[in-house]
Amino acid sequence: MTTAVRKGVRSRLSTGSVWVVGLFLTVCGCQSPMNGAEDPGRQGGRPPSGAMQDPLLPGIPLPNGLRFVPERSSGRTSGQSRFVTHHYVGGYTVSALVTWFRENMPTAGFTIVTDYFHGRQHTLRFVSREEECNIELVREGDRVGVTVTVAPVPKGSSERDLQAPAPR
Repeated sequence: MTTAVRKGVRSRLSTGSVWVVGLFLTVCGCQSPMNGAEDPGRQGGRPPSGAMQDPLLPGIPLPNGLRFVPERSSGRTSGQSRFVTHHYVGGYTVSALVTWFRENMPTAGFTIVTDYFHGRQHTLRFVSREEECNIELVREGDRVGVTVTVAPVPKGSSERDLQAPAPR
């Protein structure tokens, strides 16, 4: 048994109690929101290194460390076209993610056409030959929400297949 003196009052704590309290503080007090994983976005705002592929969103590079949020996501396909809105969260800064997407989307065949920010939201718009990809980044507390929207590139009237009107 260990005897502790505090403000003139003596209390007795068993060694087992000290171990239980220490174990509790270690297990509960040291867990990060990423289940103990290091939060790379908190290290000076550097862009994340490496890319991951979401199997539900092939062809769109995503920074390592983002977590998919299915409750805020949707998608459908129609023929060869896909219409997808996926939401992710991560511990990076908005500016680190903007830099990462600017550098990595071109490796997937996308060209940036719009870079816009307003208040807490930063929007990047990329296009490829067949699809457009909008990426919205918004600070959500101590995390950043990343919404990736993919849809076919709208064809202009000169690009559409022209067919004669059907006879009446």
